[in-house]
Amino acid sequence: MSLGAPQLIYLALAMLGIGLDIARHGEPKTGHHDAVSSIVATILIFALLWWGGFFP
Repeated sequence: MSLGAPQLIYLALAMLGIGLDIARHGEPKTGHHDAVSSIVATILIFALLWWGGFFP
């Protein structure tokens, strides 16, 4: 199994997200939820997975 740029980018972003969650573990959440950022993030992840050939 070889990993290309899209797969490596996705893995790096996933590890970054996990690292941030670990660093903030136990802290109370502040602020508000932002649907726009969630939609943009979902579209970007979908595009990255499509580019990487994860979808037929």
